[in-house]
Amino acid sequence: MKSKQEKFSITRTYQPRKDQNNLNRPAPRGWTRCGQCNNRTAAGVKEYASEILNTLEECEKFNDMNKGEYNYTASKQNHADALNGAKDWKQYSRGGCSLIYDVSIARTLCTPSELERTKDGQRRPNSREDWLDVQARALFQAQKLLDDLATGRV
Repeated sequence: MKSKQEKFSITRTYQPRKDQNNLNRPAPRGWTRCGQCNNRTAAGVKEYASEILNTLEECEKFNDMNKGEYNYTASKQNHADALNGAKDWKQYSRGGCSLIYDVSIARTLCTPSELERTKDGQRRPNSREDWLDVQARALFQAQKLLDDLATGRV
């Protein structure tokens, strides 16, 4: 029984372990059942997970340790490298390390109806957050997705 959820594939120059970095799976059930998440959000989180892997891969190539063969583990060192000097995902997002324009963030994370409601990202997503906060939350979820994949919990 195939799911209608979006699937995401990433191509890398390295060969990950069989059970690791498998972003081809559908989004976890909890993401699509909760009121704030939907298939587009789950796809956006997977895009951010790919961005985190790219950041870590670039760090690895810069250090020239494993010659591009990167195995993600849920270690504190991976988290520190992924944050690229920021103390948390909010600082990472506000520091310009990821998308910086509200429109880009909205198009990454919103469904067409949400884009229409927010005027393509020109309006705030809700009364408590701006788009950079939403992106920081999605980056945190992406890190958790990678941690779950690395430890085999997904």
